[in-house]
Amino acid sequence: SGINAEWALRPGGDKLGKKIYRVAEIFDVVETPKIYSLGQLKTNKGLKVRHGASENMYRLEFVSNQDFTESEFTKWKSTMEQCNLKLPTSKFVDDKAKAIKEALEHEYTNEEIDFMVNEKNKFRKNPRNFAQKKSDILMQKQMAETMGDYGEVEKLKADLEDLETEAKKKKVPTATLR
Repeated sequence: SGINAEWALRPGGDKLGKKIYRVAEIFDVVETPKIYSLGQLKTNKGLKVRHGASENMYRLEFVSNQDFTESEFTKWKSTMEQCNLKLPTSKFVDDKAKAIKEALEHEYTNEEIDFMVNEKNKFRKNPRNFAQKKSDILMQKQMAETMGDYGEVEKLKADLEDLETEAKKKKVPTATLR
């Protein structure tokens, strides 16, 4: 629902190092080649944005969490007019506000929750729950043994050893991993 919405983002700074923000239309969410920190999380998500006729991709860390200023809005409006581009209509803005409200009230399905958990875990170095991770690896190992995939069994054994080593470094009681 943030797609085709206007947000302020920071494409850079001026000569004095002051942050410059521009209002831009978000038109896509993409994966970037760089993994970066966003608060406590790591991600590789980026936004494809349009400011006037110019299109760029920015990491989420450059999106402002504040309303854009009157001068930022004026600069965007001026750029849109210079490029002979139409400004969003009142109906478009109302529809977008409604779509965002609906997204905030959305009740997630199990599949959506699983997807979000997997996305959060994708760049996490260590599991939050070592015992759960060990249980998952043991189940995968048992399945690989049943299927006769001994290469996978060996890989999973190595994963278990790595997990045990990491648990010891983190001083997780190993009894909870058995």
